[in-house]
Amino acid sequence: MSRNEEMNNRSLPETLAVWEVTPTCNPQFRAEVWSRIEQARNAERLSFGRWLLGQGRSLLTAGVACVALAVGTAALVAHVRNTRVREAGVAAYLQTIDPHLRVQPEPTS
Repeated sequence: MSRNEEMNNRSLPETLAVWEVTPTCNPQFRAEVWSRIEQARNAERLSFGRWLLGQGRSLLTAGVACVALAVGTAALVAHVRNTRVREAGVAAYLQTIDPHLRVQPEPTS
């Protein structure tokens, strides 16, 4: 009869009573644990450059948003200036056609 058959024929408490566990002891266990702890500590220490590289996508998104905001603001300012120049040009043209016409450009704010 094999050992498995013997265990199958016994009740659970009897089987657990004769069960023997022989763990293997690793003499370098503590040294390996402390080595992993030290590696984790060193990995947490990031320089500003490494942090910056790790934030690449976020910084790129923020940069694109800033550029888009700057371009949008510049386009709005250019549109307002062009509108004022065009209105002044139209007023000047109308006065050359009819000097008695009183064309006043709208006040600018």
